[in-house]
Amino acid sequence: MLRTATEHYRRSALTARSAAREARRVRSRGTIAVGTVVAKYQVAQAQLASRAVAAMLDEQSLDAAADALLNSAAFTTSVQMLEAMLDEAGDLGFDRLVESLVQDAGRAAEEVAVAVREDIGHVRYLDPPSCSRCVVLAGRVYRYSTGFLRHPGCDCVMIPTTLANRDLVQDPVDLARRGLVTGLSKADRRAILEHDADFNQVVNVRAKAAGLKESGHVLARNGKMTPEGIFRAAGEDRDALVDLLSDNGYVDLSSRRRTPAPSADSSSGDGPPQPPRPPQPPTPAPEPEPGDPDYVRYWNARQAALEGEQFTASGESLEDDEVRFAERMVTGLGQRISWIPTGSNGADEIGTLPANDFAWHSSAEFDPSLPVDLLVEHKGLRATTPVDAKHIARQIAKATAKNKRRPTVANVVVDVGDRDVAPEALEALRDYNHTAGRKIERLWVMSHGRLIRVPLN
Repeated sequence: MLRTATEHYRRSALTARSAAREARRVRSRGTIAVGTVVAKYQVAQAQLASRAVAAMLDEQSLDAAADALLNSAAFTTSVQMLEAMLDEAGDLGFDRLVESLVQDAGRAAEEVAVAVREDIGHVRYLDPPSCSRCVVLAGRVYRYSTGFLRHPGCDCVMIPTTLANRDLVQDPVDLARRGLVTGLSKADRRAILEHDADFNQVVNVRAKAAGLKESGHVLARNGKMTPEGIFRAAGEDRDALVDLLSDNGYVDLSSRRRTPAPSADSSSGDGPPQPPRPPQPPTPAPEPEPGDPDYVRYWNARQAALEGEQFTASGESLEDDEVRFAERMVTGLGQRISWIPTGSNGADEIGTLPANDFAWHSSAEFDPSLPVDLLVEHKGLRATTPVDAKHIARQIAKATAKNKRRPTVANVVVDVGDRDVAPEALEALRDYNHTAGRKIERLWVMSHGRLIRVPLN
């Protein structure tokens, strides 16, 4: 299986479980509080899915730029719908409902992220052991418009690929030989392994009888078409599909690749009329700038929304770049961190800055080579600062010089925001300790919400 796919689906599961835990903690405050938590994690899951599709295609060396940008907020569940679902689920089904809503948002976003790329489909990939009804469907490359069949508890995953790519095919007979296919009788197994019977004919899967159904099979909701409804309505007309996705707010067509039509001034007047511009989804409200009346309240609210089992600010009021970073660690990567309060962690005097910014409690889970509860210093690169080795190195130097009498910073992460880091910059950073006044043990660069470990020489 692709490394990026394995990483994505692990993070996806962690995000869903985090959502259920946080939603349960605020359940006593009512449906609106639960809905706020669910929506936050649904947006995060949609963003994860969008980045994962690009990463999985990149790992396959497939160049498939998206024709439109994903609108993550369109994959959230309304409070009215959530209230009805919660009533039906009851207390026993609360966690499972929240996890399903968050996972479904990611799956829908993944389908849309595939659909807005030309000549890209998806392959069903198993996470063995798997049931026989899923095994016979695995390895096939489906068009973007084909629904993904699931049954309750199904853990099959969708991997974007080209319609001609067969490298991800899994052999059902080999899986059966290794004992990784459940639901086969002894007679079935003997027919397949000893008598070379056709696997598909032995299993004889029928989607309805087997309990398989198209995920997210609701076609419209609250007057808005679902992605599945759009796929069915558009059929094989991909341009119509992308337009419908835009009309319903799932994507932003401002980046869509189109051949420019001739302007009215250059036209002879006899040509066809120019097509109308496609409707654009509403632009989200901008974040308040420093000095705006709502600036402090806005960032305090975003920080407060993170508080819970996965994150605590330890009474500290975080800067805006620190809040963004904490959101990427907790909501995006499913990690557990806590900010270190002023006057602790080796600071010489009360009121002085701690040597490190946060404790990474799930570090060993994220990477088994790391110790538990790793202390890390965070630095952010301003949006106007170039993303190169020189400027990242400056941030590392600032991190190690924060407390000159107690140089205890050993682990540093530099967040460059939603910008790329060139491979040559990462390669140059490997030699940081050769020229630095104070050496560090570990370095990460966070790009597009992903942690990139830089092995130091």
